[in-house]
Amino acid sequence: EKDKEEIVELLLRDDLRPDNGLSVYSIHGLGGVGKTTLAQLVYNDDRVQRHFEIKAWTCVSEDFDVSRVTQSILKSIANDHSKNDDDLNLLQEKLKKQLSGKKFLLVLDDVWNENYNSWCTLSCPFGAGASGSKIVVTHRNQDVAATMRAVSGKTLKELSDDDCLRVLIQHSLGAGVFNIRQSLKEVAEKIAKKCKGLPLAAKTLGGLLSVKDDLNDWEFVLNTNLWDLQEDKCDIVPALRVSYHFLPPQLKRCFAYCSLFPKDYEFQEEEIILLWAAEGFLHQENSGRKMEDLGRKFVRELHSRSLFQQSSKDASRFVMHDLINDLARWAAGEQYFRMEDTLAGENRQKFSQSLHHFSYIRGRYDGDTRLEFICDVQHLRTFLPVKLSDFDKNYLAWSVLQRLLNLPRLRVF
Repeated sequence: EKDKEEIVELLLRDDLRPDNGLSVYSIHGLGGVGKTTLAQLVYNDDRVQRHFEIKAWTCVSEDFDVSRVTQSILKSIANDHSKNDDDLNLLQEKLKKQLSGKKFLLVLDDVWNENYNSWCTLSCPFGAGASGSKIVVTHRNQDVAATMRAVSGKTLKELSDDDCLRVLIQHSLGAGVFNIRQSLKEVAEKIAKKCKGLPLAAKTLGGLLSVKDDLNDWEFVLNTNLWDLQEDKCDIVPALRVSYHFLPPQLKRCFAYCSLFPKDYEFQEEEIILLWAAEGFLHQENSGRKMEDLGRKFVRELHSRSLFQQSSKDASRFVMHDLINDLARWAAGEQYFRMEDTLAGENRQKFSQSLHHFSYIRGRYDGDTRLEFICDVQHLRTFLPVKLSDFDKNYLAWSVLQRLLNLPRLRVF
């Protein structure tokens, strides 16, 4: 609450810069420490809502594509669906017109870019806004703030063990620390220490323990040897590994499938349920329950365990935290592969024959040069093109489609 008030007060001030120009405020910290959560609290504050004429939230992530980010900002403030999605100059002119003479707040979440020229290009339209306009940026690397010439910033530290304990208890039992029996509290304190000060770790463990109210269950979680897995063999946060390990088998499979989504990808509940159903993940023997109902139950459970989070931009959508996305990829193993890059023409991949599920970020034209190897994987069940922007027009070569149709086990494409 103190951190939130400090940032809100700065955003409401119009004298942060002597020239009354655009001010950038940074929120810096480790992954999972609560940067996005703090930015959400600030963004949704009533005083902030009233102070700014225009407000926009955009997830940037590691790929600092100026056109994509500009498109995302435009869509956020004007629901603009440009047909000239590859014309950066036109996009920036449209954005400049939208911002002209108006006091705006823009949140750029999860920024990794340290290239000053790229930032200058993106920020060109921002100067059209009224005096007192602000940008809030969340990031892990301190150099990002220097690149964006931030006038002020907040570095979030890890939580104390006591604070981790409060988060853990709140998400597991919904009770205050002093309202639980002493024997359970002692075990909870030891588990909280293993969260290493990360709120995300405390939330996910709290979600796991919310269905385990017996002391023996808590002790079993505390004493599992998963905590001791060497970091050189697995770079996933131990608390997240433990949270995944204790998922029911069917829910584990559904969660691992989400590794096909790129980081910061926002998805509808219906979208993931349809994919799970098409893969046969929602089938239950001798059960009269509809697959859609079971799918909704799984979405709610993953959300309650903080493995899914509600989108900051659209309450009807879900997103996975970066560290949770990493966890899903670790859990998925060699049967899943997500091709990250959008161009990748020269970066040909050789895929394991054990690969069953494949996704990639759509390019403008996806042909043999990019996708020929995946068409040779005989056990492939999923071929999932992921569209990052509603602006993009994408085409799949007929030659690729023909080869996909010859794969005997393909179920989703």
